[in-house]
Amino acid sequence: MFGSQNRIKRILSTLSATASILLLATLAGCGSTGLSIQESEDANRDWHTLYLRGVFTWWEAEESFRFKKVSTNLYVAKANLVADGQPYDFKIADKDWSPGLSCGYLEKENDETLSLGVTSKANCDTPVNNFKFTPDSTGEYLFYFKPQGNRPPLVYIEKTPAS
Repeated sequence: MFGSQNRIKRILSTLSATASILLLATLAGCGSTGLSIQESEDANRDWHTLYLRGVFTWWEAEESFRFKKVSTNLYVAKANLVADGQPYDFKIADKDWSPGLSCGYLEKENDETLSLGVTSKANCDTPVNNFKFTPDSTGEYLFYFKPQGNRPPLVYIEKTPAS
């Protein structure tokens, strides 16, 4: 008799613990914002602290190469580049190369080498994966960075029109 009472107590205890877990999970779901984990992480990223960093800046975070917001989720930085046939290595990162704010290419084959006006995908959690760009003429270039919520940010380059 005592053995079956102990077993019933264990079953009731297990059911009580399970019910508590289900209740907590339900209550946690009620407070959800509807954002995915990636979207909420993106919302917390401080994109306006990014700099264009590369061989042309000695990899430093220089104020003249800071990205500026030009519209919703679109940032731009400028760089004067010399067309000498050599690729420029660069990344997009904050001053401290912080995780989540250190952006290089996502896939080597598709995203490492940029061409004018063609978007590449970025991985902002990489200490490596430098982008490469070889300008076809000397001049000022605009480097665009576009966060996309739960998708990888996009990077593309345009040449400023000659004045």
